[in-house]
Amino acid sequence: RAPYKFSIAIELDCDADGFFHGKDNPRLGVSVPRDETKAEPNKVLPPPGVMVWNNIEPVEQSGVPNWTNDVFDKRDKIKWAWGKGDDGWYAVEIAVPKCEAVGLNLVKGEEMGIRLAMSGYLPPTEENKDPRYHLSTFDLYEYGYFRLVK
Repeated sequence: RAPYKFSIAIELDCDADGFFHGKDNPRLGVSVPRDETKAEPNKVLPPPGVMVWNNIEPVEQSGVPNWTNDVFDKRDKIKWAWGKGDDGWYAVEIAVPKCEAVGLNLVKGEEMGIRLAMSGYLPPTEENKDPRYHLSTFDLYEYGYFRLVK
């Protein structure tokens, strides 16, 4: 939730082994629309794109990792919506399904990492027609790690 429009990127470390390991680091992003007159709040929207960092086959073939986006084979099952409360704050809700191909199992006792990166869209001014700022929950390529309890 935020008092201004924003975009958010969610990055997962499904195997809890860091960014430069395996192919278990999906990244997806959504945005509160800039123009609310052309968008309906509280409506489930088409799935966002998903990028997956692959540190296996591309490294074996060329020595450097690359994106292998089709490995997240449940992208059409991702659901998301944006809304705005009576208090004027914007919110985004995202439901990401299990995806065995990237290790996103969501079982009790499983540890996984998450990193949230957000760009805030501040009100335009004369000098700056599209002001933004960027923040993230942890340092670049660093995740917060959590153990699932339910």
